[in-house]
Amino acid sequence: MAEDENTPEHAENVGLFYLRRIDARLDSIERKLDEAVMRLAAVERDVAAMRVRLNNLDSRVARIEGRVDLQREIARLAAELEA
Repeated sequence: MAEDENTPEHAENVGLFYLRRIDARLDSIERKLDEAVMRLAAVERDVAAMRVRLNNLDSRVARIEGRVDLQREIARLAAELEA
């Protein structure tokens, strides 16, 4: 005898079927979210490393600019002495 589609047993099977599908989809979404979180963490680390490098470059440029200004001042004083 074929199972009637309106019986509670059939409804339970359909419900379990869709719950399993939802569970599988949630697992997939969770994996993708975990991957996105890991990738974001890597980007954050890279940005932090770049900030450190930029800060170091900024201080180096400031020292170079100071030397250039000093050289200009020396050249100006040398020109005054020659005059």
